[in-house]
Amino acid sequence: MRDAGGWEANQLTFKAKGADVRGDLVFSEKLDLIGADFSRIAIARAADLALRIVEDSNGLNVNAKGDYLDLSPFLIKRDVTERTVDLLDRPLNLSASIKRLATGQSAALDNVEASILRDQDGWRSLNMTGSSVAGETRVAMSQQQDGRRTIVGNLSDAGFFAGLIYPGAPLTGGIGTIEGELPVVGADSAGTLMVEVKGVSYSPAKQSPILFDLVRLPMTVNGGIIALREGKADGAAYTVKASGYVDLENGKLDLRGVATPGGLNRALGEMPLFGSLLGGGLDEGLVGMTFTARGSLANPKLRTNPISALAPGFLRKLFESQAPLEPPPRLKTAPVPTVPTPTDTVGETGTEATPQS
Repeated sequence: MRDAGGWEANQLTFKAKGADVRGDLVFSEKLDLIGADFSRIAIARAADLALRIVEDSNGLNVNAKGDYLDLSPFLIKRDVTERTVDLLDRPLNLSASIKRLATGQSAALDNVEASILRDQDGWRSLNMTGSSVAGETRVAMSQQQDGRRTIVGNLSDAGFFAGLIYPGAPLTGGIGTIEGELPVVGADSAGTLMVEVKGVSYSPAKQSPILFDLVRLPMTVNGGIIALREGKADGAAYTVKASGYVDLENGKLDLRGVATPGGLNRALGEMPLFGSLLGGGLDEGLVGMTFTARGSLANPKLRTNPISALAPGFLRKLFESQAPLEPPPRLKTAPVPTVPTPTDTVGETGTEATPQS
């Protein structure tokens, strides 16, 4: 038992195949975990680091240092407890120094240094540096004198950052930039982000990679909702255009768009008069296929409409649906009406009714 109250569990050790965890735990008098100091967390293909967490009246103070950490298992909320949600919403002061930080099997940065500060109102600052074979990564969010928060950065592995939003995203490589502005903390308004990436590969399972020369993603950010407005990925083989939203708080997405083969198909679709009559517009060509990606971030359902590929571009518009830019409002469960029992009705006047003889 601690002098300050609560309980301590020191020199804990857990060993199993592929796992070696050692450290100390601190509990409150109500047995809530309020501190942890792990000298080692080694889990095969997932982590090899030291981790210290202290919870106090100011929030969570987290320090991580080690050789390796794969974030992908922790990025999607699955059946979290009320206690976990409360911790995620608390102020946070995080610092990390990781030699190799991954967001998937093929997406990682080396020599990562990161610091994040969140107070009771929202995110205040972020600084992150790292490297990949393509160069250096630097991302910073800072607060201006008027309260606005600006984001600027150079990305040396776009696939790594895609994995932060969509764990397991089949994207590899890509260098680019990110620029944006978030509103004053607590303001009821949206921020803006623009991401531009060159040379990123889309590598679906058991298929050849598809290289996109340029990807432009104009977005708005409002709380945990990221709205994509006419994003475009342009490559020699395909051009993909999409809009929709990603709900980070609830782990959901709804994206809709069209994929158009390149080459002669696109060239014919952009020819004057001929293209305007039979094409679907700029970059959409004569032939293309509409698609939707909906559901959970952990396992989105990708659906295509084969019939749309048989229709010329101007008819293909009939198969496209308007992409929502935010989730639908949550439906409230109607209260179950209570049926009064006979004992509730009898005695409302304070006396029982008696039959007349």
